[in-house]
Amino acid sequence: FVIGKAGRKDQASANTVVSLIRSLGNVLGISISLSIYTKKVYESLSKYFGSDKSKVFKILIKDSNYIHHGLNEKYIDDVLIIYRRALATSFYPIFVLTFIVLVVMVFLQRSVRRLLH
Repeated sequence: FVIGKAGRKDQASANTVVSLIRSLGNVLGISISLSIYTKKVYESLSKYFGSDKSKVFKILIKDSNYIHHGLNEKYIDDVLIIYRRALATSFYPIFVLTFIVLVVMVFLQRSVRRLLH
C-alpha cells in the first residue's frame, strides 16, 4: 500500500522505510518475547524447585537440554509444562502489540486517504 502510493520517483525510499520498520519490529518482537520467556521460566522453575535453588534448578537455567538428558523422570512432566506455559506467555504481548499496530494502521490509512482526496 505505502509503496504503491509513493509514486515511481519515491518507491525506493518508501521500500527502504518499510523494510526498516519491519526489521525493527522483528528485532523488538523477538527481544520482548525472549525476555518474557526467560523471566517466566526462571520464576516458575524457582517456585517449583523452592527457594533453596537446587542443583537441578541451576542446571536447567543453564541448559534446557538437561530435561531429556539427565533430569529425574519425576520432574519431567512438570518441568515441560513450565517451559510450555512460559512459551505461551511470551506471545501475549506480541498479540497485543500487533492488534495495536493494526488499529494505528487503519487510522493512518484513513488520514492518508483524506489528505490525498
